[in-house]
Amino acid sequence: MRIQLMHKMMLMLLLMAAGQRSFCQLAEDTDSIKTRWVLGGRAHYGFVLIHSYALDPVRHSFPWGAEMDIGKQFIGKRAWDFCNCYPRAGASLTFWDYGSEILGYGATAMWYVEPVFLTKHRLNFSMRLSSGLSYQTNPYDSVTNPNNLAYSLRVNVPAAVGAALHFRLNPHWNLRLGANFNHVSNGGLALPNKGINYPTMSLGADYAPQGIDFKERAKNMDKSPPKPRLRLYAGVTGTLKRASGADTRQEPVWGVWTQGVYYVGRWSGLNLGIEWINDGARKLKMQRENIPGRHERGGILLGHQFLLGRVVFSQQLGIYFFDQFKLNDPVYQRFGLGLHVTKRLFAGFNLKTHRHVAELLELRLAWGFGEQDCLNFAELEDDVEESPMRSLSSLRFGNLKADSQRRLILNKGCK
Repeated sequence: MRIQLMHKMMLMLLLMAAGQRSFCQLAEDTDSIKTRWVLGGRAHYGFVLIHSYALDPVRHSFPWGAEMDIGKQFIGKRAWDFCNCYPRAGASLTFWDYGSEILGYGATAMWYVEPVFLTKHRLNFSMRLSSGLSYQTNPYDSVTNPNNLAYSLRVNVPAAVGAALHFRLNPHWNLRLGANFNHVSNGGLALPNKGINYPTMSLGADYAPQGIDFKERAKNMDKSPPKPRLRLYAGVTGTLKRASGADTRQEPVWGVWTQGVYYVGRWSGLNLGIEWINDGARKLKMQRENIPGRHERGGILLGHQFLLGRVVFSQQLGIYFFDQFKLNDPVYQRFGLGLHVTKRLFAGFNLKTHRHVAELLELRLAWGFGEQDCLNFAELEDDVEESPMRSLSSLRFGNLKADSQRRLILNKGCK
């Protein structure tokens, strides 16, 4: 279950799809929004990080992969005004040979979100976050494959983060050199689950059948935070967890939590929360070992979160104020991905870790007090280029019509 913390923020396929939808709403708001389909292919080569002594049998493993992806490149004004970049969103399919008979082979299908920067130059830069589902061929087996402590299920949850340099040959073709960090595990649903962490370099090309013209635009300097700036949530959380690697039954883990978020910028907020967790796996372990005390735990958390449309990426550092069975460190971390389903209802997944050891992956539901602005691309101004007649109309009638349209679009963002 050992992982690199930074790269488990996006373990959830459904919410990655929801994140892509926030981008795709660009194309739904008006026919004038500009998008272009992009097809890509690339080869990967890397090595397996040995982050635990238990993975020593796969120390000399060098994975390689073949990736194909399809995505939409947004090149309209709304997209630019949202992030001062041109975002791309899509899906990828990759075949992996992990370079080890112990680890076997794998295939990953992932959604991704990728903002592209410095687009006025031929050489530009992007960052990609992705997650989805994966299939691995050779999981742990106590008889046939006892040395594979990296994964014990055939179906797992991959996550990846990457950065790439692009060289634009012409409006249709683009060369791509990337550095990637890849991770595969099941979030603690089955043991053993040390996970596979494997950095790779990738080389490939992208093709846009219609061609892409990245128009040079002025930076959007509006950094005003969403309203209300202070947002309060109360919610429940739940998952399943095994008490030990020998157990086949999964015990319920559930809890309640509350949190306040104060937005300091358009995308950025600080959060402070408290939670109380009833862990059935800890209870069973304490009963087996005749350990007295209560199995519940309570914690206080402080952190930061990014608001990207309806999607929230959060990172928190917590400390237990109640923990009678001290099985783990008193300090822990949480990485979350959530979606504002409506102005008040929030749903998401949350990964809890103790340093580089994942404990569990939870489903979270919450109710927000005070209506939250749905800050997707729909709130931004119309993507129709300014014309002389439109400029005269603006001077004559002011911005009443534009403001009215902007409020109408914003109110339609969340229902």
